[in-house]
Amino acid sequence: MYIYWIVDGKKRGPVAVSDFISMLEVGDISPDTLCWHSGCSGWLPARELPALAAFFKKDVEEDESESDAPAAPRQAASSAAAAAADPSSQQQALPRLGLCLPRPSDRFMARLVDCHLYVVAVTGLCYFFHVPFSLYLQPGNLLFWLPMILLEALLVKLRLPTPGKAFFGIAFFPPSRIPFIRALVRSLLAIVIGMGCMQPILALFTLPLTLYSLKKRHLTSWDIFTGIIPVQTHPEQRSPLRLVLFVILILLCSQLYSFFLQPWMPDMLRELQSYWPEAADFFLPPQ
Repeated sequence: MYIYWIVDGKKRGPVAVSDFISMLEVGDISPDTLCWHSGCSGWLPARELPALAAFFKKDVEEDESESDAPAAPRQAASSAAAAAADPSSQQQALPRLGLCLPRPSDRFMARLVDCHLYVVAVTGLCYFFHVPFSLYLQPGNLLFWLPMILLEALLVKLRLPTPGKAFFGIAFFPPSRIPFIRALVRSLLAIVIGMGCMQPILALFTLPLTLYSLKKRHLTSWDIFTGIIPVQTHPEQRSPLRLVLFVILILLCSQLYSFFLQPWMPDMLRELQSYWPEAADFFLPPQ
C-alpha cells in the first residue's frame, strides 16, 4: 500500500507505509497532515488513516481497494500553510504517536538476547540428551540457525514478539495477518544481512551497514523489503534495571553455553587440531 500527502497545497508521494512511518518519526510529516491511500473516500489527517490505525492506536477497519488518488482539495492549501506556519505541530508529532520505531541499540540488544537464548537452548538439549558432537551443531554453521529462522518467522506470522523483542517492548506493525513466506524472508534476511550469516568476518561489514541504516532511517533493509515494521512503546523510557538485567542475562547464557560444551570439548579439540596442529599447545595444560 502507498500513501499520498499534501504539502503547501500540492500532492506528494506516493511512498510505502514503512517509509511514511519513518517520515512521521523524524517529524517530516505531522499527524495532522492531509493524506490519502487506497480505500479512503477522501483526504484525511494522517492519524485517521486506516493503514496507520494501529500505529496511532486507533481502532479503524481497513478496507483495501485500488483506485487513483483524487486531486488535492482546495482547502488543503490553507490547511497545509497553517501547519507549516506552526512549527509546534512538527515538534509535537512524536509525543502524539502511540508507538515509535525502536532505538537501534534496543533492536541490537534484542537480537543478542534471542541469539544467546537460542544457542543455550540447543546446546542444553544436546547436553541432556547426550547428542554426539557435530559441526552442524556449532553456531558458526548457518544450518545451526535454520530452526531459529523458522521459529522466528512463525512468531512474526502470529504477530508475537521474540523473547528479546518482548524484553525491550518491541512488537510488529501492521497488526493484520502476515503471510508466513514474507515472515520467513524477513527472518532469513535478518540473519544473513543483519548478522552476516553469523560469520565474524562478514559481520564486521554487515553490522556497521545495518546500524548505519537504523541510525539514518530507523529501518533496516528487511523492514522495508517485507513491509513488516517493528514498533516500540515509549522507547525513551529506558530503565537502568533493564540494562542491568540484559548484561546479567548475556553473562548467564555465556556461562551456561560453556558448561553445556564440556562433553564436546575433546571432540572439538581434535577437530581443531586437524586444521591447526599446534592447537593443543594453547588449550591443553603442559604435562
